[in-house]
Amino acid sequence: MSAFYIRSRAEFFQVLEQCIAVATQKNRESSFWVFDSILKQLQAIREWTANGRTPTEEERSELTMGYYAVREFDDEIDGEFGEFLEWVVQLAGYFEEWPEDDDPMVEPDIDGDANGES
Repeated sequence: MSAFYIRSRAEFFQVLEQCIAVATQKNRESSFWVFDSILKQLQAIREWTANGRTPTEEERSELTMGYYAVREFDDEIDGEFGEFLEWVVQLAGYFEEWPEDDDPMVEPDIDGDANGES
């Protein structure tokens, strides 16, 4: 999986809709419970953030889809499905943090400094 970071609220909502579409398709194609769980959590995020609503701390702490995306699938998945799993992980992280829209999340550099300073 490639590194991907959601940097803004607009990007968050775009990725959310893409993930809902993929999760809906995967859920139709497979009876694996993880797809159903991820889809329901994505739909809950959509509901909790509809019309500019800020999700509560309780809502932001309820997600397990990021853990499922990491734990339930092979680490070496590539292609569109690998991207989907990375999107799910990044959505979960962004949702749990829920930064202010004018304070985008910053990609950490390879030294682990979130501001890119060495």
